[in-house]
Amino acid sequence: MLDRQRAARLIAVPGIALASITGMVGTFLGVFWMISMVVPGTASLLLYPHPKLMTFGFVYGFIQSVALVLVPRFRNVDVSTGKRLKATTLAAHQIGVLLGAFWPPNSAGWVLGHLLSSSSSSIFAYYVVKTLRRPLGPLGAADPVISLSAVLIPVIVLLTAVAESWGHNPYSRAGMLQLVLYDVAGGMIFGIGIKTIHFRIELAVRRRLWKALFPLLALSASVAIAAFALDDRNLDLLSSVVYAATSLLWILSVDGFKRVKGGEQFHRMIERDRVRYLYFSAAYVIACVWLLVGGLAGISASLLTAIRAPLAFGVRDVFIHALGIGFAGHAIIAYAPLLLPGLLSAKTPYRGLSLYPVALLNAGNLLRSAWFALGTPPLPGLVLATGALYLSAALTTLIVVHTLR
Repeated sequence: MLDRQRAARLIAVPGIALASITGMVGTFLGVFWMISMVVPGTASLLLYPHPKLMTFGFVYGFIQSVALVLVPRFRNVDVSTGKRLKATTLAAHQIGVLLGAFWPPNSAGWVLGHLLSSSSSSIFAYYVVKTLRRPLGPLGAADPVISLSAVLIPVIVLLTAVAESWGHNPYSRAGMLQLVLYDVAGGMIFGIGIKTIHFRIELAVRRRLWKALFPLLALSASVAIAAFALDDRNLDLLSSVVYAATSLLWILSVDGFKRVKGGEQFHRMIERDRVRYLYFSAAYVIACVWLLVGGLAGISASLLTAIRAPLAFGVRDVFIHALGIGFAGHAIIAYAPLLLPGLLSAKTPYRGLSLYPVALLNAGNLLRSAWFALGTPPLPGLVLATGALYLSAALTTLIVVHTLR
């Protein structure tokens, strides 16, 4: 047991630390970009590295770091097998992200960065697929969803490299945002949400709906890849509709909005379990709300972009941050303090759990979403308040995770 915990720490701790550092850098760059909207020319060039650092560096890096120690638990596989290769893979991915983000397209550093990111994420995908193999057990419907999410990471890295080498901004092409936000981050969270269904109580679980998740995600990913290849806005809209429907299906299947503060099962909980449940369920419900907002915003953004409406840019920003921060961010805040201590030390701390990070992140994202959706001019106070809320949420999350007892 101790050897497995040491192996888990060797793999996950450096990976999560590197992902967190990359995420903080990306957050600062995002804030600086917002400031450049008020003070033109101050940091506008910092916009381009921001999405890569936040998605490939932080979200994907965090997902990979946790999955490499969590997925073996699903099959009772020894996590220490290949532990140094796994740790090296996570470090190589982060180095690749940094090189690909800050070096100009087609330069030596850029090529090396994408080679590192694609090869390391391919190793990660191989390990996940090999470990899970075929669906197994009552929660087995989550297995192909998790595997698909892992396989699409190197695919997305390669598509990004191809678009940039041709002189395109990959995030402006049809289908790319759906792939980046839904299939990898969303798909992994969907799968883990099924696997950890026991974290919540008194649920009306609809297990039959789980079987539809993988076919729908595979279909929507295929449509999004076709949209990207052809830069076809009609296919972009179709993928957005399928993704939104899949999101709603998943929420219904796991009873995503259910949170109780009473009842027999709740009152039978010991203090530790009650505190952990109230914390987790609050962040989980908010994540589900943002998932629905993102689905609706994604459809609206596709429609508005197709007709070149003035509000397309603002609604597209709402779509990106509803999923990337509202959904994925709250899911990470929900799971990190509960999963990581158990995976790395076999402890279940709960004192120090706080919903302040949830409140700060939610407030920042609400403010930003309203600002962009309404087309409000970037006033200095609005920019500073949004940036301060995002940075405070990131810092308080790190404090909560590292001070649990």
